[in-house]
Amino acid sequence: MGPRLSLEPGGLTVFRGGIETLSVRGMLKGYKRIIKNLKRE
Repeated sequence: MGPRLSLEPGGLTVFRGGIETLSVRGMLKGYKRIIKNLKRE
């Protein structure tokens, strides 16, 4: 795993970017749910 990542820094960046966008989208979905629940009360 180590040598492959060091040979392909661009691939690692894309992989990291994909994880970050997924986590950000998940966080946004969670915030939207919380806001909806607060508005209902």
